[in-house]
Amino acid sequence: MEDERYRQDGFGQYDELRDNSIMEQFDEEPIQVTLPEKSKQSGKQILSLLLIAAMVLWTAVWCLWSGVKGLFFAPVHPMEEVFTGMIKGEVYEGDIVYASKEYCSLKHTINLIPVGTEHFYLMYTSEMDKVILIRAPKGWDKNFTNDMVNLVSEKARGIVRKLDHEIQRKMVSNAESVEIQVETQLYLDLMGNKICYLQIFTGISLIFCSIFLVLFTKKEGIADKEGPKKKFRDGIFIVFFLITMIFLVYLLSMTG
Repeated sequence: MEDERYRQDGFGQYDELRDNSIMEQFDEEPIQVTLPEKSKQSGKQILSLLLIAAMVLWTAVWCLWSGVKGLFFAPVHPMEEVFTGMIKGEVYEGDIVYASKEYCSLKHTINLIPVGTEHFYLMYTSEMDKVILIRAPKGWDKNFTNDMVNLVSEKARGIVRKLDHEIQRKMVSNAESVEIQVETQLYLDLMGNKICYLQIFTGISLIFCSIFLVLFTKKEGIADKEGPKKKFRDGIFIVFFLITMIFLVYLLSMTG
């Protein structure tokens, strides 16, 4: 009897609730589920980091390819052919016979902060009828005794690059006042090998930076989210990234 009364009371209570206006409130508006603001911000941060990592990776590929191409895949010509037709991006190697002391220098700055200085010298044919610019380290002419033309007879390897606009204007201006043929658009970079090795190193460093951004900066990829280990790791990454950026800015200023 008690069980039957319980079931009747239970159904009776259900009928009252069904007729009550309280039930109608559940049909007025659908339930809306919104993501927490913190989750939205986290998603935006991850997307931003992935975009930055993609840009860093693209720059790394450019550095690696430029360095590897200059060292191993660029066409190589005898040094004598540099006067008959320089080709940008190609390599010339052999003996430099006649050259001058430092002809000019070009300083690169960013917001008054020096990032690199280029030193240019003149290279002549044996007949002294043609001249081109070569870039070499500071002090390359320390053993030169003549202020004009010196007999060098030095083996060298260089990559042809385009001159900065400021140097181009200087060469064009000087070419009008001399009788010999002057190359005013391109120059031979005797520091080409050094630049290529630095490009490869910078490219590898940028790849490591992009991997760090993808795998270790996202919360899902960090096991130690807080504490001294994370601070130490982040500090090492920041220092490494800044050094890599310094190398990258130097390369951009020295390769045009």
